[in-house]
Amino acid sequence: MKIPLSDNLTARVIAANGYIDEIFGSKVDTLHTEIAKQILKTANYISRDSLWSAQIAQIYVNQDHQIELIPRVGTNRIMLGNADSLESKFANLLTFYKKAMPQVGWDRYKSINIKYANQVVGIKSDNFKKDSLRAVAKADSMKLKQDTSQIVN
Repeated sequence: MKIPLSDNLTARVIAANGYIDEIFGSKVDTLHTEIAKQILKTANYISRDSLWSAQIAQIYVNQDHQIELIPRVGTNRIMLGNADSLESKFANLLTFYKKAMPQVGWDRYKSINIKYANQVVGIKSDNFKKDSLRAVAKADSMKLKQDTSQIVN
């Protein structure tokens, strides 16, 4: 259901914007378009999960009526596509966050595509400096060397 804005209460909801072709009147009304229903389904999924409600700041609908998620951390966009298989898509994203992001950093990819079943596609950022990746790798190697020397001594 859509409800009008309140002058007395501020609802804590995720923002959704972009190419949303939904009629907004001043009365309580049902959702009319498929994209509005998908946004609601996505927003509900995100709000029920403490990790995703903390991580996802915004839902954006692009010109192709595909859902994109804007995270609070990092400069990338998450290409969700539609609201089908949300559990699987977010499980794949979580795996990517746990395994890939610590290795390469939060700004390595300009977009992360989770639209397709059982795959995550990262599109590299143009402004990511390869030197920063080398610095991370070198720092990790130095830490490993220090940790190893302490075991030997």
